[in-house]
Amino acid sequence: MKAVRIGFLLMLLLVLAQACKRDRVQPRPQDVVRAAAGAFMEAKPADIYTLLPTSYRADVRVQYQKFVEGVDAEVWDNFGRALDILMRGLEKHKARLADGSLPLPQGVKKEDLSKALVELQELWKVLREEQLHTHQGAAALDLEAFLEKHGPVVMKATRELVRLGWVKLDLKKLDESIRTLRLEPGEVGDTRAVVTLYYGKPVKVKIGKKVEGGQPESEVPAPNAPPVADAPDAAAPAPETEVPPPAPAAAPEAPTAKADVATEGDVVDVKAEEELFEEKQLGVEVAFVRVDGYWVPEQLALAWGPALEKFSGHLDDSLSEFEAQRQDWLARSRKALDAASRFEESGDFMALLGVLPR
Repeated sequence: MKAVRIGFLLMLLLVLAQACKRDRVQPRPQDVVRAAAGAFMEAKPADIYTLLPTSYRADVRVQYQKFVEGVDAEVWDNFGRALDILMRGLEKHKARLADGSLPLPQGVKKEDLSKALVELQELWKVLREEQLHTHQGAAALDLEAFLEKHGPVVMKATRELVRLGWVKLDLKKLDESIRTLRLEPGEVGDTRAVVTLYYGKPVKVKIGKKVEGGQPESEVPAPNAPPVADAPDAAAPAPETEVPPPAPAAAPEAPTAKADVATEGDVVDVKAEEELFEEKQLGVEVAFVRVDGYWVPEQLALAWGPALEKFSGHLDDSLSEFEAQRQDWLARSRKALDAASRFEESGDFMALLGVLPR
């Protein structure tokens, strides 16, 4: 259940967008969720990004700039040029790739490759238009403007690559959760609110038992119980002599009831018992708080600072390692340029193994 909660909160981060126009906040979290679900399904990542509170977006920009500035410009540009040549080569040789006349690396199917190439080409057109294959262009990126202009193309291509298995994301469960989303608003205050979110296909939940052809549990006699004697009549005269009372007659054997305890209101059938089920959606109660005036899940607000610190530390370590291996990375980037050029010229698909760093 903990994994379901974490996964659903991550989904909320992706979908709570449409109701937050740039610097505007809807008054109730449930309104934000309803409108945001539609934004995700309509592939509007600009709205997704602008959901983040102002301070969170500033944190994202700081980490992005640190990454770009920490990478050597020549290394970035060499890999960018190699990718550009690679895309030209894929366009040049796409017919040979489709008919299988070019050798492919093990595990790569020509049918999937042809479909994936269409989406990769679309992504590359977007990146090249914004000059992100150059270090200078990447440093000048306005992420909000980029998502506003190119977001739908990026999301569409990503979805297709996921479908083909080239990108590992479980979008089917995410899409199903959004399509079946049902909200139950709870307490709403100025800075904190609670909303219960129901999502996914209904599951069977046991709610009790019933029987057919028998009596309710309250009317079933206890097994082998003797009959209850009538209370003595106070007006009857006492006998003159003591005569031993006759032995009580044996009680007729009663049917044996099952030992199951029924819930209140259930009818227990001593002959044929049937369990009762009801279909219900999974639900999770999510607390929201305001950050910079924006409603965000409380767990996200609590986790943002520690997660940012951890990510920043990992990025610092990676950039320090890159700096120590700068000459090696320069050599790799030049090798990638050579491999991409050979592929463009001859269609040697195996040469592509040297294009990207591993």
